[in-house]
Parts: sequence; C-alpha cells; structure tokens
Amino acid sequence: MTIYATHRHSTNTKTTGPLEAFPSVERASVALQLRARKQESGTYYLDEDTDVTPRPPVQFPEADLTGYLLVWRRKGGEARPEPGEEPEERWRLTAGGAVIKEPYADRDPAYELPQLTPKERRTKALHALREVPPLTDEFRAGLDPMWKRVLRDLVQDTEAEDAILRVMQTAWKTDQK
Repeated sequence: MTIYATHRHSTNTKTTGPLEAFPSVERASVALQLRARKQESGTYYLDEDTDVTPRPPVQFPEADLTGYLLVWRRKGGEARPEPGEEPEERWRLTAGGAVIKEPYADRDPAYELPQLTPKERRTKALHALREVPPLTDEFRAGLDPMWKRVLRDLVQDTEAEDAILRVMQTAWKTDQK
C-alpha cells in the first residue's frame, strides 16, 4: 500500500509540503513524528511522473505537534490522487507525539486542504473543459481583433486562450437562443 500525503507543518503557519508517496503507513507516521519533534525527516516527494524519489533528510523548521498529514491510501496499481481530490484521512499528533488517524470527512476548519498550485489549477480547469465544443469559424470571424490581442497578451498560453474562447462561444450561443 502507498500512502500519499501532504504535510501541513503547523496549524500556526500556512506552509504545506508537496505531495509525497510513502511506501508504508509506518514511514508516513514516523516522518510526521520526526518533523514535529526534530524538525527533520526524509521525504518521498513525487517527481513530475509517478516515480517516488526518496531523498536525504530535509529540515522542517516550522513543524510542530500541531502539524498534520492529509492522507490518501492507495493499493498497488491504483492511481495517485488527482489535484484537488479530497483526502480520505487526517493524521495528527497528540501532545505526547502519538499519531491519531481520523476520517477527513470529520474535518475541523483548522485542518484545511492545501490550495492547488497554478499548474494544478490549470490542469484541472483544462481537463474540465474537454467537453466544451471546439471553436466555430462563425464565432472566430465575429471576434473583435483588439479583444483577441488583449486575451493573448493577458493569458500568454494558447491552450488556455482556446479554452477561454470556447467558453465564451458557449455563452454566446446561449445568448443567441
């Protein structure tokens, strides 16, 4: 079983680490404890691909006993969590440093899901827009060249620009009815 988790270093700060893939429940638990007690532990950050790269110990100067892990459990062969996917569990520490595993559904406002990175937001939005129909010649012909230029300068990303125009076209078609 792989334990995917993000580490919020402390409830007193907003510092949250990237997604990690721990090879076992024990490694994830010990990492949380070491980060809180010694402000140092090994990491299992994911590369761009799905490969886990164990790395040497890293410093966690803001970590304390109020820190926690947001956890997704996956069996061998199951996909890693998607950006923005709600975690299954929250692992927190007692005052003595013991790990408590709780369902994330019982969430307390103090335990928040980390914000998506700009790259994750872009990927999620473009994935959601796959169902939006392609641009038509009629819509393209009716676009004001100044607005096309403003959009291009503002977005500076042809894939995102196309997605925005497809959404605009869908809204335009709705207004025409």
